Amino acid sequence: MRFSRGHRSPSPSRAAGVALAALALLATGGGCESTLSNDVFSADIAYLNAVPRRAVLHLASAPSPEVDTAASSALETVSNALGPETAELWRMTREVTWQIDHQIFGVLRELEAVTDTAPTVREDTRRIWGPYRDALSPVEVRLVVTRPAAGAYAYAYEQRIPGGEYVAPVSGTWRPARGVFGAGTILFDFAAAGGEGRVDVAFERHAGGVDFTLDLDGLADEATGETGSARYVARRDEAGAGELAFTYEASAAGERWAMRSQWRADGSGRADARVVAAEGAEGADGADGADGAIVRECWDTAFERVFAESPEGSVGDPEACVFEPAEPPTE
Repeated sequence: MRFSRGHRSPSPSRAAGVALAALALLATGGGCESTLSNDVFSADIAYLNAVPRRAVLHLASAPSPEVDTAASSALETVSNALGPETAELWRMTREVTWQIDHQIFGVLRELEAVTDTAPTVREDTRRIWGPYRDALSPVEVRLVVTRPAAGAYAYAYEQRIPGGEYVAPVSGTWRPARGVFGAGTILFDFAAAGGEGRVDVAFERHAGGVDFTLDLDGLADEATGETGSARYVARRDEAGAGELAFTYEASAAGERWAMRSQWRADGSGRADARVVAAEGAEGADGADGADGAIVRECWDTAFERVFAESPEGSVGDPEACVFEPAEPPTE
């Protein structure tokens, strides 16, 4: 890996960016003017709180543009404009967190749009919002939230062609703790929406921030069409500081990536990565052996490289790093 302006982030970031076509199949919720009243619908609040909100799961490292759409091309333009000394592993960290926030969790805005209206069904252990359908959409949607046991909730964002059977491309669970704290899951089942692959999310909201794990399986790389699997383990505190560890393996190419990134609320941070080339590829049998090549990089609050180290050599001052070296994840 060369630290040059022309470097482009490799496929792990694209694996995090689930194909927009698949997400478009999910984005069919109708947003209506809110009619929610605490006086009339106070009994619905517990069910509403079971639905995950984007603000709770927000990950992207500071500064974060306040947009809901996937804008990886705009992100690349902004990143390239930062200059030749911009840290490349910061670029990758930023792109991965951006893709997670604005492509995967961006789907959650559809759930929020549906729950802007009052429930259409109220039962002892269930609430239903919908079905709703936008004027030009061939698909109608509804949100079903149930309380299968005391202190536990399950939800399903369902869609269908009118008159057909409902399928649930998004579903999950929520077990509240104190106040807004608790633990939950989200399943993005793209096969249910006519696509391929799935994303399993487990998260916990606590006093220190939010921790979550994403497992991606059977998702295609937008550039190569190859399917692969990936795992992302992340945490974020209330100030915006965070940590992201991910592993990625392209099923066809066989290249394996593992990276751990850490950043402060002011944006400064570091990343430590291990790259194992595919068998038979250049560098696969080199001096780095089976453990792969280790690449480390640190950046300041302007995201400029203050230290970098790879098998090709090092630049900068390691004392300028705001974090100590960290081992990339092993699984």
